[in-house]
Amino acid sequence: MAKKNEPQAVHPPTSRQLTHWQKQARRQRIIGISGFVTIVAVIAIILSGWYFKQYVPIDKPMRETVIEVNGHKFSMAYYVDALRYVSGGQTSYISYILDYVEQTIEQVELMKEESIKLGITVTDDEINQYIKDNALANNQAVRDLVRGQLLSKKLTSDYFGPQIPASAEQRDVLAMFLESQSQLNDIKAQIDAGADFGELAGSISLDSTTQGDKGILDSHAKGVFDYLLGTKGFDDLIFTTQVGDWGQFQDAEKTKQVGYWLVKVTEKKDDNSQVHVFGMLLSSLEEAQAIKTRLDGGEDFTTLAQQYSQNWSDTSKDDLSWITSDSTAAYKSYVFDTATAIGAVSAPIKDTNQSTKGGYWLFKVLDSAVKDVSADDKTNLINQAFNTWLTALQDDTVNNKITNYLDEAKKTFATIQASS
Repeated sequence: MAKKNEPQAVHPPTSRQLTHWQKQARRQRIIGISGFVTIVAVIAIILSGWYFKQYVPIDKPMRETVIEVNGHKFSMAYYVDALRYVSGGQTSYISYILDYVEQTIEQVELMKEESIKLGITVTDDEINQYIKDNALANNQAVRDLVRGQLLSKKLTSDYFGPQIPASAEQRDVLAMFLESQSQLNDIKAQIDAGADFGELAGSISLDSTTQGDKGILDSHAKGVFDYLLGTKGFDDLIFTTQVGDWGQFQDAEKTKQVGYWLVKVTEKKDDNSQVHVFGMLLSSLEEAQAIKTRLDGGEDFTTLAQQYSQNWSDTSKDDLSWITSDSTAAYKSYVFDTATAIGAVSAPIKDTNQSTKGGYWLFKVLDSAVKDVSADDKTNLINQAFNTWLTALQDDTVNNKITNYLDEAKKTFATIQASS
């Protein structure tokens, strides 16, 4: 008979084996924990780098609300997308359109809300088709701005267009824009003495339209003159002035390409290579002369600058800073003249590189007649009606709440992001 295999006896591990196994297990645990800690540390380093290099300086600000219209919030990312769309990829223009895009975002939201009340809407299909036809980015900012463009067209054609009459009284007018009452009086005296209105307007009018057309505005319906000339209220006076009469209209808001400096030097380098200048920019020679007289009478320069200067800054006030001898400032000759005494105020210095507000219209109504409204006038009146409606929405602070959180730092950030 075959001999059966006897079961082998199981011997308990020796204390030496147990100690070895325990050390081995402990080493494995240490290696495992060390590996886990290393992985966590690597992840933490990566996350820390992302947090401080991407999230804090970029992602977090991009999520912040920068504009709010009637509870509808618009983020920095939205604003940046809008800047990219409006700039058309021309990054060099972005810094010049910051305020325009901000205002457009506000206007489009108000327009969208108010248009619904008028029964005028734009569908998503219309927006999608426009984006496709023009190969545009399809993000929310672009969609909203496209909606605004399409709404504008519908509002002007379907709502404001029908309100314009087929015929209306129209007036034929001559006009020129002058800087002051005293200049207007002088020009009117020249005309009364036989000077040609057109020649004078072509050479001295501070409005590009009347200068280019030698003061001839032709015949237009009421409302068109304000639109063409960028004024407000001029039309009303034109249509209440008797035919054949001269008139004048003070326009405090119209911008013109001229101003007058009063400046003084407060410090000079020993070699006269740099001078520290304080100054105020005034609307007309007449105003500058009047302020100079008050200064000569002992009134305070900064106090008058704060009241009258169109170059006043709440931060730098009337301080024009230090300038060097290669400056192109209109007042350079005066401030670097070695005969100019410290603290002495200059006579008025004309500067055609500066823009100021305010002036006077000299005009004459040549004729009045009821005629068909021309296609151009109709377009101008429609656009004016639309712009007036939109401006009224923005100015209605009772029914429309607009909050703007964009400061200079945020605008700089937006410019950088939109340019990248």
